[in-house]
Amino acid sequence: MRGGRIFAVLACTAWLATAVAQDAIDDTSFNQMSKSSVLWKREHALEDADRFREAIAVCVQIGREYPTQNALAQSAIAGLNGRQGRYRDEIAWARRALAADPKLFQAEINLGTAQAQLGHPALAQAAYERALALAPTSPLPLYSLGALAEARHDVPAATAFYERSVALDPKFGSGWFNLAAMQAQAGRFDDALASLDKVLALDPTAEDAKAMRRHVEADKAAAAR
Repeated sequence: MRGGRIFAVLACTAWLATAVAQDAIDDTSFNQMSKSSVLWKREHALEDADRFREAIAVCVQIGREYPTQNALAQSAIAGLNGRQGRYRDEIAWARRALAADPKLFQAEINLGTAQAQLGHPALAQAAYERALALAPTSPLPLYSLGALAEARHDVPAATAFYERSVALDPKFGSGWFNLAAMQAQAGRFDDALASLDKVLALDPTAEDAKAMRRHVEADKAAAAR
């Protein structure tokens, strides 16, 4: 059974939803986010299309036009560099974002992900733990810690982190996906299928979840022989 969605880039274009859920922004910041939402949507569309340089340009525009979102835009640029495999640039931009806003947990996640990709798991762990301390009600730090545990083949630890991430946010599809992968590796096939059903209920087009479900069903059938 292959692993889950390891080290998914947790770019801060998803920040608004998590921040509102945590009451992490005041009315002024929310109004500015509403006004800049068109630009964030454009950035997200460009990122989805792998048009990273253009997405970075939009982030620069956001930071220039909305100074209170500059740290957030810098963190997004960090994530976009990570999407291109430019991990040292990701670290530099994440540090710049944290210098502007030390409480920006998404920047800690980008920092940790880059360190993990560069082969520095202890530095990645520290960054993810700082992110968790900053945002204990977000599933993203727990998911990141799970991915790090999964990368070192610690299935029980990864499972526990993913379980905690989906307990915080039952609509967190990547958490369910990676949890399914760990459950399958542990031979918990029915649990894995149930987790994959959660993924597909959230996103019926998730081809990776459909493929994993077929593999889990085959492994379950083979184990029953």
